Amino acid sequence: MISSEVIPVRSNSDVWPALLGAATLHGDMDMANIASREVFELSRKGRPGAYMAFSYTLAAAEKWDDMHDVREMMKQQGMLKDTACSWVGSENPPLVD
Repeated sequence: MISSEVIPVRSNSDVWPALLGAATLHGDMDMANIASREVFELSRKGRPGAYMAFSYTLAAAEKWDDMHDVREMMKQQGMLKDTACSWVGSENPPLVD
């Protein structure tokens, strides 16, 4: 098991989200749990993407109650998921200087 105690250098708020993303990509629930706890501790309100990545990992593992708990925690903290959009295929893309 990997935890923040065995990593030889002090991790920052960029290391754990990267590890969470990798764990999500590979379906590693144990690592996703560890990484998400660290992300949530380091930046309680600054990383809605980390909460969403963890909820997607839970959904992929069909842990619906846990996924719901993460989403509820986001709501209680007033954290919103960023809305995504794409201009690909649009007839009126934005003008950018």
